[in-house]
Amino acid sequence: MAFIKWSPDYEFGIPEMDEQHKHFADLLNRFYEGLVDQDTKDHLLILLNEAIDYTHYHFSEEVKMMQDIGYSALIEQKKMHSDIENRIEKFKQTILLNKPVLSMEVINEIKSWFTYHIQIEDKKYVELYKRVKSKK
Repeated sequence: MAFIKWSPDYEFGIPEMDEQHKHFADLLNRFYEGLVDQDTKDHLLILLNEAIDYTHYHFSEEVKMMQDIGYSALIEQKKMHSDIENRIEKFKQTILLNKPVLSMEVINEIKSWFTYHIQIEDKKYVELYKRVKSKK
């Protein structure tokens, strides 16, 4: 069973953004499956590193989109992006140090963030993005 079941609620009709969100959901699902299956530390780190790299890429793409349309809440969005990147990196450090990991708590937090960020925060600039792009 998928940890994050993809839904049309996550789609905005902007192909590159929708594909990035789908890919991120897939990464989270694979990481969750690794936790459930109690994969090795090395395998979890590979999945986590992939999620970190992709998160950084996706956020940089979102920032470019927001800059392109002159989005007024760009600073707040960048702060949210930085916060989640820091949380994921902190989780990675916990695994690297062989400390006990409250894995389900962390993964549930990331899932909550994922759905909130897409359905609330991204929606704040998507309509503006579509209007600006349709005029070009």
